[in-house]
Amino acid sequence: MNGIFCKNVSDSRHAVILAGFLATLVIGLPHGFAQPADQPAPQFEGEQGSAGEHDPEDPEGFPEGLEDIEAIEELEARMFQDLTVVEDLGAWSGGIYEGLQTSEGGVGVQLLTDTPSGLAPRFHPEVGHARGESDSADGGNGETAMAESAAPLPVAPLDRFDLSGISPLFGIDDLDRDQIQVYLHFWTTRGRSRMARLLARGGRYRDLIQGELEEAGLPRELFYLVMIESGFVPTARSHAAAVGLWQFMARTGRGYGLRVDRRVDERRDPERATQAGIAYLSSLHDRLGSWPLAMAAYNAGGGHVRSELRRYDVSDFWAMDEYGAIWDDTRAYVYKIIAAAIIGENPHRFGFDAIEYEPAVTYDTVMVRGDSRLSVFADALDVDVDLLEELNPALLVPRTPSGEEWPLHIPEGMTEEFVESYDRVDPADLDAAYVHRVRVGETLETVAEIFGLPER
Repeated sequence: MNGIFCKNVSDSRHAVILAGFLATLVIGLPHGFAQPADQPAPQFEGEQGSAGEHDPEDPEGFPEGLEDIEAIEELEARMFQDLTVVEDLGAWSGGIYEGLQTSEGGVGVQLLTDTPSGLAPRFHPEVGHARGESDSADGGNGETAMAESAAPLPVAPLDRFDLSGISPLFGIDDLDRDQIQVYLHFWTTRGRSRMARLLARGGRYRDLIQGELEEAGLPRELFYLVMIESGFVPTARSHAAAVGLWQFMARTGRGYGLRVDRRVDERRDPERATQAGIAYLSSLHDRLGSWPLAMAAYNAGGGHVRSELRRYDVSDFWAMDEYGAIWDDTRAYVYKIIAAAIIGENPHRFGFDAIEYEPAVTYDTVMVRGDSRLSVFADALDVDVDLLEELNPALLVPRTPSGEEWPLHIPEGMTEEFVESYDRVDPADLDAAYVHRVRVGETLETVAEIFGLPER
């Protein structure tokens, strides 16, 4: 039987569950359904549970304003946690769903197209911790590359691809793992244009992140963890307040040396956040012993992963997966990183040859006086102040922090010109008043704290 068939559901609880499941199918699937204009797009995960801080009662961790790649995991989790009467799981993820039919005999979902049997994912219905997620930020450049690369291509079995470019970090002992196939299939068919955008946008930070990874002795493929975390958007912020390329919570970021206050948030600084992210991943790897486990802990928290390893008496991620010992969304998170790495390191094998990678973000760094307006520096360089704000995303106000020199990022190659112009800047201009428009919820105390001033 193609598709899924649900038998009679007699009690009211299952009736309610089925109604919710049908609504989710109509608005939540990425497989060909148009999302209503007034329906907010699902958003993706931020870093939850850093250093064992995961709290199931916390709000969902999804960065604001970013487009969803897919909601497969959320739908899978809801369905398999609550609908115990589902039959024929063989063609679940990867087909195009026809209209839903209801009757006294049950609820049917008919597939318009068959799904290769190798794409059937494994599920662990006893694990009920899915947060719901997606992967990517929309927007950015790379539209030409996206148009040229958007034609769907069939996916061959994973073992046909040359994985020599993938380091042993994943420890894959079975190259036909179902969930990897699911994401390879999705990102080379329905999600192809989105993967093209992500790959193109990744050009901004590839040299920075992979350079830092290699210098620290970490696998270069961890670059794709950042793709899944933030879509390479350095200002991404989740509803759980995880921020930046690496989606650090404030407490964890401070623990790894990042400044986070009302004037400066170094989680938004790609270079500083990458250094902190690498230190955090290294710590997780040292404690857990493998990169798949470290990636799972980055998502779910090291405490949770360690407790599940002890509970099931296993020692690696793949055994946790087989036992259903890992949360569904965390399991999917790790598989997505692996699939993204396979595609990203072998783009020609998946038809992404025409990607026009966005140029790397480069800059010079100069030390400037604290408590100075960015507009003065912009005038000295004869550039728009917006450019300086873009190059210095850690500054939450257009002014350097007070009481100290500050490393300011300026356009690459302009250091000499800046030094000459900066020497001629009137100090009074640096101290000139800055108009701050008070936002709802701000108080005299919070505004004073932003600018490092006493309340009176």
